[in-house]
Amino acid sequence: MTTISSLGSEHAVQDVAKVRRVALQAVEASVIAGNIPDAQRILARMAEEMRTAASAPSVPAPAAPAPVDTNPYRPVMKADLSEVGTATHSTGGK
Repeated sequence: MTTISSLGSEHAVQDVAKVRRVALQAVEASVIAGNIPDAQRILARMAEEMRTAASAPSVPAPAAPAPVDTNPYRPVMKADLSEVGTATHSTGGK
């Protein structure tokens, strides 16, 4: 069984949620079967792993590359908006 602490910090939150879901299903199955001590052990292990995961140093995610502006009309739009702004400010006082 995969544990929360074995996932490492490079995995997404979805992986942790998946492990929790599997563990909770195991707890549910134990309770339905009447095996309360086993359910308690699973819950205790989950709690310990959560404490361990919370205290582990976090590894920053790799920086995403800067988005590339591929819009060839951007300079034209900036100039047009600048002209509109200039015209609005110059006629605003009249």
